[in-house]
Amino acid sequence: MSYRSARENVRRDQRLLVSEDAGRTFEDRPIDEWEIGACPVTTTTLSTAPDVVRVAWETDGRVFYAPVDRLDAPVEPDGEIRFRRKNPVVAVNSRGDTLLAWGDGSGLRAGGTLHWRLFDAGGHPLGEQGSDTSVPSGSAPWAIVKPDDSFLLLF
Repeated sequence: MSYRSARENVRRDQRLLVSEDAGRTFEDRPIDEWEIGACPVTTTTLSTAPDVVRVAWETDGRVFYAPVDRLDAPVEPDGEIRFRRKNPVVAVNSRGDTLLAWGDGSGLRAGGTLHWRLFDAGGHPLGEQGSDTSVPSGSAPWAIVKPDDSFLLLF
């Protein structure tokens, strides 16, 4: 489980709870630190493939993803950040190809522009990306992997 902490009224770090014994015990792992004196209202997602689990999150208007066993090596999409990137969603297929999608705009579920980027198993950008579709207010992107290993992006 991935979550945003709320410690000392300014520590809004992204965290990951991991269990390797079927839920009997959990380890709380740091993902990304963020010091902000407000509730940032962010979202996070997890996606699994046969050999990997990836987590996506937002920190300070930027979106990232990382394999849960390599949280020290986050991947961030390139490109100019014109507005707050928010509501990241990650999907990974059986080859390890990863789709990261997000919206940009002023707040959680406030609409904006949908962006997406494909990465290979090593986190390197593939040629495919997009940013033309408007996300309606009250919506956020979501992605799934289809049986043929292609991706379906919804909002």
